[in-house]
Amino acid sequence: MLKRLLPVFLLLLFFVVLFSSYRTSIAQEGCTSKKCHATLLKAKHVHPVAQPCETCHQSVDAKHPQKNKKTFKLMQDPPGLCSMCHGEFGKKKNVHSPVKGGMCTTCHDPHASKEAKLLQQPSNKLCLMCHTGKLKHKYVHGPTATGDCSTCHTPHESDNSALTIKAGAELCYLCHTDMKEKIQKKYLHAALSGGCSSCHNPHGSSSKKLLSADGRKLCFMCHPQIQEQLKKATTIHPPVQMEQACASCHSPHSSDAPK
Repeated sequence: MLKRLLPVFLLLLFFVVLFSSYRTSIAQEGCTSKKCHATLLKAKHVHPVAQPCETCHQSVDAKHPQKNKKTFKLMQDPPGLCSMCHGEFGKKKNVHSPVKGGMCTTCHDPHASKEAKLLQQPSNKLCLMCHTGKLKHKYVHGPTATGDCSTCHTPHESDNSALTIKAGAELCYLCHTDMKEKIQKKYLHAALSGGCSSCHNPHGSSSKKLLSADGRKLCFMCHPQIQEQLKKATTIHPPVQMEQACASCHSPHSSDAPK
């Protein structure tokens, strides 16, 4: 008896699977048809889970669409929905504000985008939406000028301040490899204990070499006693009168000679 029913059961199972696949296909075509979300998945980069829609969306009413009524809902609210595939962010010491607030779609399009990583805009424009004024300098740091923010910063979270990919001077050494050797001399400028940004602005400046201030003004920020001495002096050594006077005699980074 079972042997007779087995072919019938297998045939029935085949039609159930076929019908189910047909329904999924029709539903998927319906979501992106000319009448509805025609362009939703037409961009260069498509989110893999956007096909089928039921990966993230759940029907709450058999009739769809309905005027002034939502008939679909997300399986979970972000960031819970996103973390189902992308893991959970927010466990490191410093977390980017949109990530902390679960606002994944502030930066990423959940369906498709012409930009890599499903970004809402090119990275050089996306970051400037919130971090304004980074380009408004006479001299702009190379990565900042080209919009390569991720050269120095991670967009989600980091154990380093300012979401940098490495801490302190180690970040700068990724590009400025010669400087790592230059500071290996016997006497190190005390300012370097606070990192390169003690004297340089990492994004841009009105001064050359991205210095926080011009010439002697920068040095006087830490050495005000020298400025006071010059004000009281009746005779000043000619090189000291120059704007870049300090660097004429002193190395701003390190030296094998005292002072």
